[in-house]
Amino acid sequence: MTILNFRKKASVQARFTEWITPFVKSLHAVAYQYTGSKENAEDLVQDVIADIYAKNRWQDIEHPKAWLMRCLYNRFIDICRKNKYQNMIDDIDDSHKEIVGNESAETSVVVDQVHNAIQQLPPHQRALVSLCDINGYSLSELSRTLDKPLGTLKSDLHRGRQKLKQTLKLSGNDATMRLIVGGAEK
Repeated sequence: MTILNFRKKASVQARFTEWITPFVKSLHAVAYQYTGSKENAEDLVQDVIADIYAKNRWQDIEHPKAWLMRCLYNRFIDICRKNKYQNMIDDIDDSHKEIVGNESAETSVVVDQVHNAIQQLPPHQRALVSLCDINGYSLSELSRTLDKPLGTLKSDLHRGRQKLKQTLKLSGNDATMRLIVGGAEK
């Protein structure tokens, strides 16, 4: 490798690092919501970033955050299809408790129950509930990002919310359910 090629490669790496850095924290947060484990989330994000860099697919992207979320979603679904994360529920770590901070013990129990209930959803519903209800993406944004019809997303989100209600044993007009999962489609 000549010095010129080395400098060019270093320059590309620096540009990629600069480009990806603003999105890493949100990628980790969403990956954690998908996988339920800090280690699996880190692996998922690392896989996505390495793939994007290796294939040089990151340049000239109009909406990088939406595109990265789609890459993350697709990789998560692929991994789930390969049954790599089939037993994720068994090794959920406790790092999500940091979110609660100094809240009451009752709030901590609710957060644990919601977290466990979300992990029991099928992967595509888990991802959709996470993106829509936890991260605040609208269904129209998700339709464009995930390249899925709006009606499909609405029905998947509805089914996911219904499963959460059943798992958490909440009634249809329970205020807790509206706080947890947003209640109304966006």
